[in-house]
Amino acid sequence: VVMRSFTVTAERSGEVWALQCVEDPSAISQAESLATAEPMIREAISLVTGLDESEIEVHFNLLHPDREGHRYAARVYRTPDGWHAKIDGASVEECQHSDLAILRGRMRELLADSLDRRVDEVEVVLEFMTPFLAVAKRWAELWEVHVDGVGVTQCNAFESVRSQALDLIASHLDQEVGGSDVEIRASGQPDYLHLASLCEVASDQWGLVTADQIEGLGISLVARETLVATGLLVWTFVDDVWRFSGASEHQKEILFATWLATGGPRARNTLVAAGETAADLWGMGDYLPRRFEFVSALPTTTVLTGVDVRHQQLDRDDVLPVQGLPSLTPAGTIGDLVATYGDLSLVARALNDAAWKHYLVRPQDLDPYLVPLAEENGYAEGDGAALRRHLYTLANLTEDGFPERSGGTTGARNGADSDKQKPQAGETTP
Repeated sequence: VVMRSFTVTAERSGEVWALQCVEDPSAISQAESLATAEPMIREAISLVTGLDESEIEVHFNLLHPDREGHRYAARVYRTPDGWHAKIDGASVEECQHSDLAILRGRMRELLADSLDRRVDEVEVVLEFMTPFLAVAKRWAELWEVHVDGVGVTQCNAFESVRSQALDLIASHLDQEVGGSDVEIRASGQPDYLHLASLCEVASDQWGLVTADQIEGLGISLVARETLVATGLLVWTFVDDVWRFSGASEHQKEILFATWLATGGPRARNTLVAAGETAADLWGMGDYLPRRFEFVSALPTTTVLTGVDVRHQQLDRDDVLPVQGLPSLTPAGTIGDLVATYGDLSLVARALNDAAWKHYLVRPQDLDPYLVPLAEENGYAEGDGAALRRHLYTLANLTEDGFPERSGGTTGARNGADSDKQKPQAGETTP
């Protein structure tokens, strides 16, 4: 690619830099910082000349209001071996140092010598072509902010790192810099590959991750705290479970986080929502779960409050995912409600909702779950069909499982509101 060079004047105008191409003055632009000036003016030159931006090479000439002819602007670049400064239009060699105050002092000495002036008669203003690097390190309850070439300061919150860095720079150099001139990094933050792996885990579980999963990916405790402190991970109010800040907060996030914290990822197909929790997930009945209920085929304990885990063997056909969470099937949920709550009028409401949502393909699907419960509910031992018919009567359903439209204590669900609840053809539920 043949490059064409253009000279661009950059003059401070209020809060921005005014940029103009010398060779073609109609190419003008502006930028908040010299660090972002080059792409802005390159785009303007491209529009005016018709050249591709990749063919344009830009050289800046910085203009400053002259104060007795001895105020000069030094272009400053940060490189791996320190800061470099060069003054346009002056016979002064380029200088390099890791400390910006010392670097500016050397530039003043060289400039004064070349002009045959005293050092206090010349002034050098540093204009930064690359941003400052401010690295925030977690220390006890504070953040240590290390600003490259300037020094160290502290602040209480990560949100204050930029303002603290700007204050430190201003006091050290006795000149203001813009917020866009400072690049913020958090020390100890996981590398890209670790973050990509963590995002992949979270994408399969509602944007949530657990402490065990973070540790399992090789991310240290310090790195995890950095992710939390910088706002990349947001606490879910469940111990040791966080959500990625970019993920939408789910209506049932507390339930999902509780399932994860109880061991869901390790027993995805064996830790299953049950009872009121399952009914709420399926949208059946008027239950407002007071506790989260799960059944597990493996012995499971938890220290979380408000969580019940029952040990129970389940067949594969007893479990279906609802919103990504393993749950008892609608028929299994009805049977579990009968077994654990006993108030059949409330169970009947859940059954009515299941019928309207076409969750129960055949009424007989309930029988296997009701057989062991028949005798304790006043029917002959093993007569699950009789218990099912009684539940259907309470739920104002026909024996075929279709909602009746007259009478019954649950008739309100089949009256004026029924047309709202009955799914249309082709509609899926949850």
